Amino acid sequence: MAQGSLRRGTEPSGWRGSTRILSRRFLAPAVFELELERPAALGFRPGQRLRLRREGCERDYSIASSPGEDGLRLLIRLFPGGKMTSNLAASAPGTVIEGSGPHGYFLFDAAGKTPVFVAAGTGIAPFRSMAASGAAGFVLLHGARTAAELFYRGFLEARAARYVGCLTRARPPLPAGTRPGRVTDALREDLAPGAYDFYLCGRSEMIRDALQVIDARFPQARVFTEPFS
Repeated sequence: MAQGSLRRGTEPSGWRGSTRILSRRFLAPAVFELELERPAALGFRPGQRLRLRREGCERDYSIASSPGEDGLRLLIRLFPGGKMTSNLAASAPGTVIEGSGPHGYFLFDAAGKTPVFVAAGTGIAPFRSMAASGAAGFVLLHGARTAAELFYRGFLEARAARYVGCLTRARPPLPAGTRPGRVTDALREDLAPGAYDFYLCGRSEMIRDALQVIDARFPQARVFTEPFS
């Protein structure tokens, strides 16, 4: 199993400065989508991150929008007691925020093998950006507690060769296109033998467990990871 980051091509233009909130909407009780005004100086590639700064806090968020969209779409989980996420969740449209970007090299290689996107929770954000930028024909395993937290499902399912929602807290009967358990269960039990490139985005524990399954079942695969805490 080969791990790494894709670093080909011209780097997008960098930006450091201020932007402002255009809108905020909650997609679940503890998850909201934040749309920011896109600075003219900011260029990015699908899969990259934006770094925001507020009142001494600094945090990276994967960009869910495509480079062709006017705004910057971020998918953010509200953590109890989290200073940064609580601040963003309470900020009204028009609020000015400092930031920089783009950051990261979690980039899609269209010339590779069959892509398998593996996301947990808000880790779906960079895959939404990739799909909005033309990626299609991928296998997507999205882990969530319930079907209501399969964010961007309709958008992504229409572009995927196969979409599987892996639900940890849902009770039968489960919606079509979903299964009980975690994404690692789907990797272990549902993915047929083959040649794949794996893209993993989510908490470091999920990525660790997924790497163990991939190493055992698909030792020749390339793997690209984007962990977050």
